Amino acid sequence: MQEKRLLFAGDFSLGDYYFHKPGRQKRLVQLEENPQSFTAGFKKLAGNPDFFLINLETVLLDQSSEVPAEKKPKSSWDDADRTMTELKRLGVTHITYANDQAGRHRGASESVSLLEAASFDLLGYGKVEKELPAPVMKAADKNIYVIAAVIEEEMDKRIIKYRADTEKAGVHVKSVEEIKKEIISIKNNDSHAYIIVSPHWINHDYETAGTQRTVIEPAREAAEAGADLIIGHGTHAAGTVEKHAGAYIIYSTGNAVYNSFGKYEQSETPAYSCLAEIIIKEDESFSVDINLIPYLSNNKKTDFKTKPLSRKGTQRFLDYLTENAPPDSEPVQFRLNDQGAVEVRESSNPLTTFGIKINRPVYKKYKSAGLLDSISAEEIAKVQIYWKRIYGKNINVTIHEAFRNLTGRTEERLVPFNIMKEIFIPYFNTEKTMNMYKDKNIYDKLIQTENKPATVLRRIKGAYFDADYQILSEKEAENVLVDHGEDMIMKPTTTNNGKGIYKINVVGKELYLKDERMSIRQLEELLGREFIVQETIRQHKILASPHPSSVNSLRMVTLRWKGEIHYLLTFARFGAGGSVKDNAGAGGLCVGVNDEGQLLSFGVNEHAVKYTEHPTSGYSFAETEAVIPDFALFIDFVKELHEQVPYHDYISWDIAAGEDGKPVFIEMNVHGVTWLYQLASQKPIFGDLTEEVVSHITKRIINNKTNEEVSVR
Repeated sequence: MQEKRLLFAGDFSLGDYYFHKPGRQKRLVQLEENPQSFTAGFKKLAGNPDFFLINLETVLLDQSSEVPAEKKPKSSWDDADRTMTELKRLGVTHITYANDQAGRHRGASESVSLLEAASFDLLGYGKVEKELPAPVMKAADKNIYVIAAVIEEEMDKRIIKYRADTEKAGVHVKSVEEIKKEIISIKNNDSHAYIIVSPHWINHDYETAGTQRTVIEPAREAAEAGADLIIGHGTHAAGTVEKHAGAYIIYSTGNAVYNSFGKYEQSETPAYSCLAEIIIKEDESFSVDINLIPYLSNNKKTDFKTKPLSRKGTQRFLDYLTENAPPDSEPVQFRLNDQGAVEVRESSNPLTTFGIKINRPVYKKYKSAGLLDSISAEEIAKVQIYWKRIYGKNINVTIHEAFRNLTGRTEERLVPFNIMKEIFIPYFNTEKTMNMYKDKNIYDKLIQTENKPATVLRRIKGAYFDADYQILSEKEAENVLVDHGEDMIMKPTTTNNGKGIYKINVVGKELYLKDERMSIRQLEELLGREFIVQETIRQHKILASPHPSSVNSLRMVTLRWKGEIHYLLTFARFGAGGSVKDNAGAGGLCVGVNDEGQLLSFGVNEHAVKYTEHPTSGYSFAETEAVIPDFALFIDFVKELHEQVPYHDYISWDIAAGEDGKPVFIEMNVHGVTWLYQLASQKPIFGDLTEEVVSHITKRIINNKTNEEVSVR
């Protein structure tokens, strides 16, 4: 099988104009003496294509004779011989001059003459011809056409002075309607046409193309008219990618070699650019593979060299593409191949459009639980539109589809786990003090409430202390346990989610764990240097009934926001299989609790599997309709506890219900597994505050501002 390799690159200028400015003599000397030092890295990525189109974003000056300074263009220009030599060395075959640099300078026509004399094929410049354009090449049974133009609707801020008409040559400026008519005419006249549209965007320097309606709409209309591929340029940064009406749209390839100092930092746009690689397979049938070859193009950081991305960097580039894709895109799947290129392929799964990694554990968890049996592109689009508006990016929508399959309804406000973990929790909670509140041995000092289990013994850094923090010998510590005479709970003080919890029984003067006699030395080996021993909690029958052998708790979540403590949600955690542990991570079950204290009709376990009955006892949540008495008292309790914790604004509380129906504080957590919270409680973590919270944090964090600028308190 034969293949043809086509390359499309973005903006090119060796930088004569920029390097002739004061203070840049060193770069100018480098350019004059060793121009290949600027293009060598780019050449390595480009290789030897059969077709190579580049956007020449500069005017060429023939400097064989001295050009007076006053006659040089006031913006981008380059030495003609040097530029054409480097373009030839790079393997460039075609040049598009449909850009605003060419359209603003009289010298563009002279540049075109020089380029044509050097045997470059020019696109996007010349007189407006009544005849249809000729194909740029033939591959298999297809004729490849390229329509290069500045989009007329994009010209509201910049003027193309030298634009083409039927009488004079100039830059091809076309309206969307004109491009559509040209596409249709080519298709009508050539049934073997494969049409690539190459638009130049002129109002979006250092922006992510594909996030603006003024860019999306013209590209999509071209696709709807019959274009097979759209590859844009002119933004100096790689745009996003989508599929529409059967055509792939690469909104911008960014820069090729563009030797200016750029404005990536000022615009806060990632400095990605890429080559668009089109592999045409010439077999019995015509087929096309599309790849992107990404690299960094911030000259300030790359020393004016094309810097290929590492594998990790390419993954970040993939995240950039997916986060910024239009929310109503058709499914596209990106895959990193062994050569470091990004393969752009069609996907039958709408989830992959938004960068969801179907080989990741969370996807497999939901899939195995049957929570992704139904995938709705329409509902996904609604979610993305909502998050694009308040967050500015597309998000991982796996939780939304799992929630829809679980509950039968779409909930746009659900917060993806990665955003919660990487952005929101670090914003709300002071990292330096997390360990302090993680240690259960310090709760009696930090959390002031009478409603908590009584402490029997503590071990801190290998030393024993009584309930009042008075130091004890090992023998005295053992006597404290034996003399207590009743069952006790032992647990490590720096772990969460039920790890290492044991129930200790006292029989006579002996300690037992699961009917096995234990010495204090054996307990030390089991729990280590940091643990606490507490009295068991006698719990209310409402929470005890589904699984009596565990102390079943409520996971309640609160948020400090703009000076007020807000209650967010609750779910009950029930043990299973006779375990004393109550949480999902220990094999238990999580069941939502509504704002009136009623348990919801079903729960989920750590594998996201839905249960309407308890897996051990058979207790029916749907039929029982249990209600926690005086639930408002529990809500007030956790809000009052939160008032005592000034360092953390987002807290999960583990609260038991005592025999008397009053709340009992067990422990607090400053992280939490967001996916489980939202599936179990069947509601979004921030509820009605979602839009306000997300928009606020996005402005402060995403825009590189800090907590101190606007306090959530």
